[in-house]
Amino acid sequence: MRGRFWVVLVAGLILATAPAFADNKADCLKGIAKLKAVKNPTAAQKKKLSDAEQEQMEADWSECMDVLRK
Repeated sequence: MRGRFWVVLVAGLILATAPAFADNKADCLKGIAKLKAVKNPTAAQKKKLSDAEQEQMEADWSECMDVLRK
């Protein structure tokens, strides 16, 4: 009985956090696209784009969002 409870609890937590990762991914990709669309980027924007693209390659969406928020 207790084992089943833990399995259900862990499965629920995994399913509850999946949409958050999807949102971070979509927001990260949108942010990268916006930075790429800038016609005359500043040095700071170039650095931010480079860092965000690095996090995209690593599929670290929360870190990508942190970079874009700076």
